[in-house]
Amino acid sequence: QVASSEAGVAQAQAQVALTKATLDRQESVFKASGGRVPAKTELDTARANYQSALGNLRAAQAQVNTSRSRISQA
Repeated sequence: QVASSEAGVAQAQAQVALTKATLDRQESVFKASGGRVPAKTELDTARANYQSALGNLRAAQAQVNTSRSRISQA
């Protein structure tokens, strides 16, 4: 159970890294283009995806803590 939860954390960390890189690229292009590209909706989507990934990471970390707690109580 703990190993599975830890794997979920690793997967969530990878998703955070990917969405952060995407957001950074989108923001860089946005600044370089003087705000012409990408569309604001694309930038908003990149920001939302990053925040969602962070939330998923926190949930995965909480699951690890819950799994560990169950083992220590057993």
